[in-house]
Amino acid sequence: MQTMLTWTFCGLTAGIALRSTTAVGWSVAALGIVLLVAVGLYTVHTARARRGALFLVLFLSACTLGIVRMQLAIPTEVPDYMFTTMLKFDGVVVSEPDTRETHTNIIIKSSDVPFLILVRADAYMPVHYADSVRVIGELLPIRNFSSKDGRIFNYRGYLAARDVYALIDNPSSIEVVARKNTPRGMLLNIKQRYLHGLQHVLPEPSAALAGGITVGERRSLGETLTEQFRDTGLIHIVVLSGYNIAVIIVFIATILSFLPKSTQHIVAIVCVILFTLLVGASA
Repeated sequence: MQTMLTWTFCGLTAGIALRSTTAVGWSVAALGIVLLVAVGLYTVHTARARRGALFLVLFLSACTLGIVRMQLAIPTEVPDYMFTTMLKFDGVVVSEPDTRETHTNIIIKSSDVPFLILVRADAYMPVHYADSVRVIGELLPIRNFSSKDGRIFNYRGYLAARDVYALIDNPSSIEVVARKNTPRGMLLNIKQRYLHGLQHVLPEPSAALAGGITVGERRSLGETLTEQFRDTGLIHIVVLSGYNIAVIIVFIATILSFLPKSTQHIVAIVCVILFTLLVGASA
């Protein structure tokens, strides 16, 4: 098993390194698939070489996967003529709107544009996940910015990882055309109702802190309090991690202790998946 993992890891690393240093693209990935088929057929007909061929198959599979992954991660080149132009388009909100103190970040997918667009609208804009919207605004390039300590934050790279390559800041108009109920949207609505419930029963900043600890909702903390947590080294308290998942598993196992272990495990797995979707399914 250890040898197989070693060959797989080496293949994946080799594929990522190959695509990172050379423009091999999809052609080499296709060649890797052809070689995989050839080696697989050879392995079937040659019993003696099966062990060595198995390691070769693992290496080629991982190498091809590394090339494909890097190919998909390459940023899209956006033509300059697309920027600084007034754009009117219809699209769909593809992630939970990110509400800050002064604005709301909304990521929109449109069939009129080959990439996602970040729309920076007014704070507490009544837009939800999966809403169909109509936007009018000036399309701008994403720019990096400096943090308070003077470091340059690669904002372009951060958004490019989510396939976002353009910004509309302060749109002239943003209108909700239609609303659509989806399973993930229902979970996000449950999350928002939970946060609103905390605000009704707890004073601030206790409500914001409870939301951060339980569902990782740092936005409700506000920029000032978030910065204080970051400066004191306590920001991990309100960041979702394996600890939150462990709490869910222990809670489920406790309340279902009268059931067989297999049933507890199945219910816990389902709850963890739903919790992951509820908190946004981010990395």
